[in-house]
Amino acid sequence: MNIRSWSIYILLTVSIVLTILTGMLLYYGEVEETQDTRNLLDTHEVIHSANQLYTILLDAETGQRGYLITGNQNYLEPYKNATEHIDHRLERLTTLVDEKSDQQHVINNELEPAIDRKLAELKETIALFNNQGGEEAVALTNTHFGREQMDAIRNALDKIIAQEEQLLEQRGKQLDQSSLLFNLISYGGLFFITVTIVMALITIRQKNRENQKLIDQLEKSNGMLSDLHEREVQLSNEKSKFMSMAAHDLRSPINAIMSIANLIKNDQDQLNEEQKEYLDYISESANKMSNMIDNFLDVQKIEEGENNTTQPENVNVYGLLKAILMGFKPKASSKNITLNLKSDCKDKPFCTDKAMFSQVAENLISNAIKYSPSDTTVTVSLSKADNKKGFRMSVSDQGLGIKEEEQEQIFEPYAGISNKPTGDEPSTGLGLSIVKIRIDAMGGSIECDSQPNKGTTFTTYFPPLECDETTD
Repeated sequence: MNIRSWSIYILLTVSIVLTILTGMLLYYGEVEETQDTRNLLDTHEVIHSANQLYTILLDAETGQRGYLITGNQNYLEPYKNATEHIDHRLERLTTLVDEKSDQQHVINNELEPAIDRKLAELKETIALFNNQGGEEAVALTNTHFGREQMDAIRNALDKIIAQEEQLLEQRGKQLDQSSLLFNLISYGGLFFITVTIVMALITIRQKNRENQKLIDQLEKSNGMLSDLHEREVQLSNEKSKFMSMAAHDLRSPINAIMSIANLIKNDQDQLNEEQKEYLDYISESANKMSNMIDNFLDVQKIEEGENNTTQPENVNVYGLLKAILMGFKPKASSKNITLNLKSDCKDKPFCTDKAMFSQVAENLISNAIKYSPSDTTVTVSLSKADNKKGFRMSVSDQGLGIKEEEQEQIFEPYAGISNKPTGDEPSTGLGLSIVKIRIDAMGGSIECDSQPNKGTTFTTYFPPLECDETTD
């Protein structure tokens, strides 16, 4: 990753971090501003409650004096109403300053005792008026005790209000500071985020230009590669064509050699033993070469898409395998190898491609014999598939086995393995690739189970093909 790419990631990361940080700071600022606003409202309510409490006490005193002067019971109504609300107002004021120790001290030690004394003075004056007449009540009033209590109440409330006004001023300043900080964070964060995003966009644009240049170069390279690929395909086709022609051309002289060898065999009475051995060697070599050419041509046809279309028909697979094994008996006997055929469906026909299946079976059996040591057994097993559809065939030998790391490539054309044929038989590396191609064409599968020094088992599955009802 180059420096420009890193710069893009860094700028985007910074932008994201700034956005998150700004959001957090804005949230914190909003919380602080909300708390300052709530504190302001609380302060205003404390002042309002203090003034209301004093007003209620004045109403109580006014009602009491009006009654003393006139003797009219109607003047006692303001007194009664005031005394009913005093406790509630005092309790509300106490609650509002609950967390302020100085305010609580003033209420508990100055305000509340003064209110109690004032209310007692009002009550006592009214009782004297009712029991002994106006002179005694007026005399008590003239002692100025009630006025002293009202002054004490007023002083206590003034202390509370003064402290709240001081708090109000402080909280007003805090609110202004919070608002300023909130605005600074908002506009500052927005500015930095905008700058970061703009820088990131500029960097991305420059990166896009570089990428476009790379894309243009890549398209040019792809065009060159396409031309090279077409040339390679052309050369491959020409090579395949040449190899195919060469293989076909080789068939004629090989067939001629085989024919001449057969003619000589017909008159072998005139040959000595050494000449007969040479003749057998010539015939065997010609047959091997003919088989190699056939395998090569089969692979060529399959790669070119020819000869790989299934032709389904009902086949007695057991009988076909029996015939194939008969054909391999001379080869097996030469190495003293026993061929066994096992089946649980000897008389059941299966719908399959006879030619393709034969080629699969022949290649697997040929390989089993080829890579088996003398005095061993090759077993071919035929059974119905577990799902009652199609059939399975396995070919097992008692050879050296295939190494685990080589098992993944054994189905590739010309794949070489470390094991060699036990009888110096030729091997082109095409047999198993033909087997895999044929099985795939029939929609089947093949598995390899091999253990060192114990042998190899190839298990194939052939699904049922669709046969016409008229097909025998």
